[in-house]
Amino acid sequence: MGRDGLRRSIALALEHVGFDAATPESLESFTEATETYISRIVEKLKREAAACRREDPTPDQYEEVLRSLNVSTESLRPHLRNPLPKEKRKKVTPEYYDPIIEDLYKEFGVLNMSPLFVGHELDGNKEKEEKEWIPASFPGFPALHSYRYTPVEVTSQEPDKKRAEAAADARNSEKALRRIDRAAKISRQKEMRELATRNPLSKQRSEAWEDLMKDLLPRNGSSSIGAIDIADHSTVVNSSSKYLRKELPRTNRRSAAEANG
Repeated sequence: MGRDGLRRSIALALEHVGFDAATPESLESFTEATETYISRIVEKLKREAAACRREDPTPDQYEEVLRSLNVSTESLRPHLRNPLPKEKRKKVTPEYYDPIIEDLYKEFGVLNMSPLFVGHELDGNKEKEEKEWIPASFPGFPALHSYRYTPVEVTSQEPDKKRAEAAADARNSEKALRRIDRAAKISRQKEMRELATRNPLSKQRSEAWEDLMKDLLPRNGSSSIGAIDIADHSTVVNSSSKYLRKELPRTNRRSAAEANG
């Protein structure tokens, strides 16, 4: 199929420059020369890309390969616009007889028998018709959403409800983090107490410091501070503790019942 298309292209080029016919030998010679020339270009491009550890060659490598074959980029500019008319260029694409499709077309009057489950906006056959290089014998394209991203905008019906749910999730997350801080603070106090009890002198200093802190800190009954935070009686002082996240106090069922009653 590729060789037949190349022969058709050579025949159209010969017709464009003024030749009415060509012998099979001359046409075969042109085809062999063209294939050899294209093979050399592809081989050089692959070698250049492999030398640079690339899978695909860069534009500079294309230009270098063409320069090695005495072809400049300026000489290719006149060939950017195809001199052949559009009707003749269609002859390059070979046409094949497909009895099933043509019989269905004659019988039912349709070429593509695949049902259209989506709207015409997502129909893939329109894109197939716009691309001229796709043969007409190819089957119809599937829907566009099957191989191309189609953005879907989901409109929120209840924005107030979603905002309330987001606020509730934020509150629950904050409570969970405060519980973690409370547990971490308790474990730190236990570790400090265990370290202080290993040495009799440090144990005596730690107990004296705790007694002093208990006398200075307010009682649980006289103030609500003790119900909110765990009293830190250790000798380690963190001056930035007031800026940290406050812990969540452990709720007592009896006190909660008395408060509600």
